[in-house]
Parts: sequence; C-alpha cells; structure tokens
Amino acid sequence: MRVTALVSTCLIAVAGVAERVTAVDASGDELVVRRVTAPDQRAPWAGIRELRPPRFPLGRWQIRSETSSISLMPSDLLGGERALEAVVLRSHLVFEQGRWRRDATSDPRHT
Repeated sequence: MRVTALVSTCLIAVAGVAERVTAVDASGDELVVRRVTAPDQRAPWAGIRELRPPRFPLGRWQIRSETSSISLMPSDLLGGERALEAVVLRSHLVFEQGRWRRDATSDPRHT
C-alpha cells in the first residue's frame, strides 16, 4: 500500500513540474500561457467565452474559449494577477452567476 502511494505521489509531482506555467502573456491580441514542456496555449480575446474562478482555495481558474480550455492554478498567477483582469476587459466578459462570461450584448462582433 505504501509503495502504491509513493509511486502515485511521485507521478503527480512529475506531472506538476512538467505542466508548470512559466509565463502568462496578456499582451497583443491573445492570451498566451507558456508551460515547461507543453506547447503554448493561445486564446484570442475575441474567442474567450468564460472565466471561472476556483471553487475552493486550491482550485484552478478556468478560461474557456471557442476552441480550447486553459486551466491556471493560483500559484501560476503569482505576480501576474493582472492577466485575469485583461481576460475580463479585453474579452468583454460580464460577471454573472459566479463567473465571468460573454453574452450577446457584450460581444463586439454582434454590434
């Protein structure tokens, strides 16, 4: 039982290091999340549909776009909290029912 727990803990630690966020770039015309080993994740401002806050203190921020979903742990945003503000402002999201989301009236493509 202890060996199984140790192996599981090691796998989680390795996965966590490999998926560690190295940068969150909220400049230009898209959000870019850079990780240690994974390819950059990109979401154009016009394509972001929703930003969900963590449901509990160790939870993750979830950014959903038309084509993908980006998860960020609070520790990924230390010193880069303004990226979340940029997501809300540049994607024209409104706070509703515990999350920020785009509705038809705030979508610049429908004006």
